[in-house]
Amino acid sequence: FAILLASQMCHQVSLFGFYASNRHGARHHYFNSEVPSNQDRDESEYERVLLLVKHGLVRFGDPCVQECHDSKERCEACWGGASLEELASRERWSLAMKAANSRRDKQWAEFVKWDWKMDLEWSWDDETGLSPIPLSRQLAIQEKAADKRHQEHRQKTIAKREAQLASAKAAADAMHNPNYVAGA
Repeated sequence: FAILLASQMCHQVSLFGFYASNRHGARHHYFNSEVPSNQDRDESEYERVLLLVKHGLVRFGDPCVQECHDSKERCEACWGGASLEELASRERWSLAMKAANSRRDKQWAEFVKWDWKMDLEWSWDDETGLSPIPLSRQLAIQEKAADKRHQEHRQKTIAKREAQLASAKAAADAMHNPNYVAGA
């Protein structure tokens, strides 16, 4: 249901963590070693999601999902020839995994920008549900965020100036060194 809802609301949907299985070196639940209770349901669900992927309506954000679903050999080939046991024991990231993580981080950064605007204008509680935030509170939130950005910028500027001063001091010290030779 969540996939269909997301595909109706978003122009692009990337699925992370969907159908990562023991073939990927992943547990069914991250918090325990429980095995899936209904493998047949999971398989038919995967086939339906795969149709959505094949038609371009959604995409798998994690690398090697289809390959690892098909066979252990294709999975290991996708992971660069490393066995799942080797990957798990070394916790090594393949180039495909690094690229997927980078894409996910960029997408998350974009999502957070949108989410921030939503948090500025709307709030949620169990009694009233979704409700607009009063303008005075919105302005206070925006002012606090601007102050935080200003502080971060100020700290970066100070760090940059300190690095420039340290570099200039090192250059001056070198010039006063009796063994200093210009251009060497």
